[in-house]
Amino acid sequence: MKILFSSMLLLLLFAHEVLSQDLASVVGITSIRFNPGNMVRYSSHLNPSSNALVFGIDSGHLKKRVISFAFFSPLNHNLNFSYEQVLSNQISFHGTFGIIGPGIVSDDRKPAGIFVKAGPRFYFSPDYTMDGMHRFNNLQGGYFQPEIIINDYSAYEATGLLDISPLSNDRVRQNHLAVAMMMNFGKQWVFVNAFSIDTYIGIGYGAGGSSAGNQYSHYGGSPGMPFALSTGLSVGFLSK
Repeated sequence: MKILFSSMLLLLLFAHEVLSQDLASVVGITSIRFNPGNMVRYSSHLNPSSNALVFGIDSGHLKKRVISFAFFSPLNHNLNFSYEQVLSNQISFHGTFGIIGPGIVSDDRKPAGIFVKAGPRFYFSPDYTMDGMHRFNNLQGGYFQPEIIINDYSAYEATGLLDISPLSNDRVRQNHLAVAMMMNFGKQWVFVNAFSIDTYIGIGYGAGGSSAGNQYSHYGGSPGMPFALSTGLSVGFLSK
């Protein structure tokens, strides 16, 4: 019994020493190579606040940027392109630049202008797509994004309540500086670490927009409707 008790005490002391050191230096496992040659590198460190080992994966082989295009934006007389970059685990920066005017449908308002959107993304429900247990990406999953929109454009506007004809001589061209603060909820999928599909819906407040309601970067935010709404679907390509 004394021998058994001494052995258990030594084992506990040894385990304590192991858990107090870096896992890589104790076990010696720093990477695993999969067929046909893909490699995942592992690292660990001791969290001083909780005295627990924290495991991580070196994602140097993963792509951390997305350049995307809003697929249906020409239907709303604008072309907009977005850029997203990983800042840290489950957090990224997302920005959009849009050109108002080009479209594939007619619009009697004949808008022209630009807009920008920007804000961080917080991936609260990340998906990890496995392929031989080595492929995943921090840019995919469900996310929440607070966003600011600044929009400067001009368009032909009706000057009266009964002025609804696009041929009316009373329609005048007006400039608008519209702003909005949005809360976006969306989900992005990454396929084969090469391209992405992103869809979202956003709600918030806006000001300075046209009374027509369509600000081309979002809907609402007009003098009589401070509530703002936005939605979209983008396709993109990943890069390092």
